[in-house]
Amino acid sequence: MLAKPAKLAGQITAVVGAITLVVGLVTGGFRSLRGEHAKLVVDNTVVTNGPEVDDASGDDTQVQSTASTPTIRLTLRNAGNRSAYLRTAHVQILDSADFRTCYAQGGGDVPRSNPVSITMPVRPVAGTTVDVPLDKTLDPKARLAVPLLFGRGTATTAWSLYAIRVTFSTDAADAPLDVGRFLISVPGASSPSADAFPVVPGMHPVKGTPQQYDLAATWCYRSNLSRLQALTALPGTRAPETAELTGTHLTPGFEAHADPTPARAAARNLAARRDSSAYYAVFAAEQTHDAAFVAQIRTRATATLVALAEQQLGDPDQLNGALDDARAANQLGATAETEQLLGDAQRAWLAAHPAAARRPASGG
Repeated sequence: MLAKPAKLAGQITAVVGAITLVVGLVTGGFRSLRGEHAKLVVDNTVVTNGPEVDDASGDDTQVQSTASTPTIRLTLRNAGNRSAYLRTAHVQILDSADFRTCYAQGGGDVPRSNPVSITMPVRPVAGTTVDVPLDKTLDPKARLAVPLLFGRGTATTAWSLYAIRVTFSTDAADAPLDVGRFLISVPGASSPSADAFPVVPGMHPVKGTPQQYDLAATWCYRSNLSRLQALTALPGTRAPETAELTGTHLTPGFEAHADPTPARAAARNLAARRDSSAYYAVFAAEQTHDAAFVAQIRTRATATLVALAEQQLGDPDQLNGALDDARAANQLGATAETEQLLGDAQRAWLAAHPAAARRPASGG
């Protein structure tokens, strides 16, 4: 089975010291009188990221429970003698990974996100920022609890990791308050399992022989593990459940059960398929370290995913797949065509899920 560090318990608390925003006289800005200034300090940061516990909703879908929603709970203190106004929280996505299912014997979508959460984009471009209005005033010497709850706007069969940096803008200074870097798992903590990682090689052949994974599963597992290792190696405060993922690696013997097709041939094969496994063709191509070949495979795989998403859009029962493939195509090679397709898929999904469409906007 997958090797990983011993399980931690409870929730992680990071006391963040020396994160201070001092507001003094600012030329061209507000005017501080009699030496008045605001001094914002992040006294405490608690990250919780429990398992994907869900509650039933009224439209036959599952909604992430409040208790299990990924949350960053901040305690701010105004150590100054002037009130401070908090305008906006900026959540910058430094990197992210979406872990698709490599093998499944049943089940369904993971729970839809809690309606009060900050909506995180799926498969975003690195550097994307989600702005969340705060609209709060912190009086001198007072403390303020600021919970940031995270989720996604649509149901999906995958879970994601986001490496983020959180900053707050105020009315007091040009430079935002740097709250810190974090790693969160959305819509909830998920331990590596045979769905996305090969826990017990050979037990789930995925259309291969009883002793071997098929080509698509082999490269799906390799891609998922590569992204998991990259994300968990980044700095950032995280909950114990997310910290457990650090150090995850393939169980010994995986390669003995993997499809033996070399990377170049595997990339060509996967890119030519008329299913979602075309997405992994690019990862296979990248292992050849041939830039021209990677570009060629990226173009072919993107075209395959576009065609697949367009086909699925015509079937109400395949809208989740259409949305996932449209996102994957846009991530591999964003163009006006892929962005239009993604917009069409999102609108179609929301039209089929009116309860989700009525959710309050929170973060774009």
